[in-house]
Amino acid sequence: MEIPTLAGHELPSVTTEQMIEVDRAMMEDYRVELIQMMENAGRNLAHLARMRFLNGHPAGKAIAVLAGSGGNGGGALVCARRLSNWGANVGELFLANISVPPALYAAPALQLKVGAIFARSEIIRLSQEDKKPVHHSE
Repeated sequence: MEIPTLAGHELPSVTTEQMIEVDRAMMEDYRVELIQMMENAGRNLAHLARMRFLNGHPAGKAIAVLAGSGGNGGGALVCARRLSNWGANVGELFLANISVPPALYAAPALQLKVGAIFARSEIIRLSQEDKKPVHHSE
């Protein structure tokens, strides 16, 4: 897949350190909570996936979501929830238990609770220590 450019120019990007500062500014300076940033990111990701990969019609399509336990994983769970709401068969979620700051872990955990619609899903948690999958039915 070709990465789009703006009028032939490279897409703007930020470093990890700059993104950390953007997140900090959003939460502390602009009072936008992490959970809202996850909802916005997940909504936009779901729309992108629906239009780019599912031809605008996710209903009946099988979807697997790969999500970590940090903020981006929370956004992925929002995306999965929205695709499921549009009729996609979101059958499996893969969550990696990685070391993240506790403040970031609570919001993705909430997204998993909100996404309780995944009752038919099998959640596989990969342990960072031993890299072995641990199966859970939820």
